[in-house]
Amino acid sequence: MAFGEYQRHAHGIALPVAPGRPQNGMALSCGGVDVTRDTASIRARVVPALKETAQGLASRL
Repeated sequence: MAFGEYQRHAHGIALPVAPGRPQNGMALSCGGVDVTRDTASIRARVVPALKETAQGLASRL
């Protein structure tokens, strides 16, 4: 876990996960450090996989 930290070239994506109880807000995130960020690749590969994983978790919680 990181709180208030900053690292140059660190990037992350987070999506909400809706578990069975609305009062239990959760998020699923994916991050990494990369000198050459490839935004198109992230949007094409990482975002769909993260969405699929978040939906799978929400259906099981």
